[in-house]
Amino acid sequence: MNSAVIMSCYLLLTMGVGIYLSRSNKSTETFFVAKKGLGVGLIVPLLFAELIAGAGTIGNAEMAFRTGLSSVWAQWGMAAGCILFVIFVSRFYWIMGDKQGVMSVPEAFGKRFDERTRLAIMMIISLAYSLIYSTQPVSAAAILAPMFNISVNTTAWVVAVVIIIITITGGLKGAAYLSIIHSFVMYFGMFLTAAIVLRHVGGYQVIRQELPNEMFHLLEPGIFTVIAWILGTAFSFFTASTVVAVTFGAKSLKSANRGIVLGAFLIIPFALSPALIGLAARAQMPHILAKNALFEIASSVSNEVAGMASMGVIAAILSTAPVMLLITVTTLTRDLYKGIIKPQATDQEQMRFSQVAIIGIGLAGTYFGLQSTSILGQLLGALQIRSIAGVVLVISLLWPRVSNTAVFYSIITGGVLAAGWHFAGSPFGIEPLWPSLIVGIPLLVVLSLCSSEKVSAEYKNYHALSVKAVEDENQTMINQSI
Repeated sequence: MNSAVIMSCYLLLTMGVGIYLSRSNKSTETFFVAKKGLGVGLIVPLLFAELIAGAGTIGNAEMAFRTGLSSVWAQWGMAAGCILFVIFVSRFYWIMGDKQGVMSVPEAFGKRFDERTRLAIMMIISLAYSLIYSTQPVSAAAILAPMFNISVNTTAWVVAVVIIIITITGGLKGAAYLSIIHSFVMYFGMFLTAAIVLRHVGGYQVIRQELPNEMFHLLEPGIFTVIAWILGTAFSFFTASTVVAVTFGAKSLKSANRGIVLGAFLIIPFALSPALIGLAARAQMPHILAKNALFEIASSVSNEVAGMASMGVIAAILSTAPVMLLITVTTLTRDLYKGIIKPQATDQEQMRFSQVAIIGIGLAGTYFGLQSTSILGQLLGALQIRSIAGVVLVISLLWPRVSNTAVFYSIITGGVLAAGWHFAGSPFGIEPLWPSLIVGIPLLVVLSLCSSEKVSAEYKNYHALSVKAVEDENQTMINQSI
């Protein structure tokens, strides 16, 4: 049985599981946030949708081919972001989901601050996740096109249709169950591929001898660039919709935190696999295109290794793309359609809108993804665009004086500046994070100090809600001990 047939069966299996699970998606709460149905066993694989993706496999290898081992910081920054999320904001989102019934990041910001802030976050989140999603069909097409002997463009559109079907039928819980399969395939597939490739080229020491020393320095291509990757990625996780969604959908806050921390620790060794594959490709095939590094070096070993690498990448993409698409649509459905266009929309009307939006964004994102030049660069840019919102949220939870006006103008200014900087190609070699924070955070401080209230009314409201949540948790523990 050749690799094309195996891959076809894998794609059909993925769609089949999604269609089977579609029977349980009878409400928006079940479809969007799995209605408190996620334990640690489902949270960990679902998190890989945010942590790995096509950018964490093909993109990581591509970046390692170009700049060296420092490419791992994209995923290591995500692991750090998960830990910081648990420390600073997981309780906030749990309270918003459990006590206020929210289902999206912008909705949580709206409850904590005001509607204009909710709208600003909706725009930033939708843009960021659309950018992340847009890379997925193209990443898959780069692997599948030569396998099926058809063009990359055609393959990308076929993959987009598969992703749309999976998203519409499965919902968040379906994505979580599918991620169990995908996570196993991509995790062990990448490890085995890296081990075999390293053995094939003569081992790590041979690569060290063939490549310049700077390619093994973790601070290349520059310390401020690397710090921006780390901080931009870590800060972005304060508004990471996948992590927030599993917090909303978890059976308990404890389950959410355990799953998030476990997912963070599992990603640290994984990030090394595609990076080492990219370095091996640079040592053995320095004249190939960087974006083909992973597949080219795997193919040079054997067809079987190429097939294994392909399965790992496709598994990463199929665990990621439906979740990214679902999160974008959840935001638009809850915060644009129900929040602004039709506040009285029924569950059925919201489901219908979300299905149409999945198709529209799935196809539009694929078109824009075909125009992209760097998979990992697109991901890092998307993460830095949403970082300002996460930093502002943490400051507002720690500093009672932060006002709604300060939050809104800080987020909208920092987000727009980061987006403009990213699309301008990061002028002067400066990453989008720096202008976003340099302008956004001082603006937050100055506007908050201008407020006459030393403790904002919104902070008082959230504090009362938090106290009530603690009291409820304590009462639950007492009831369970009786």
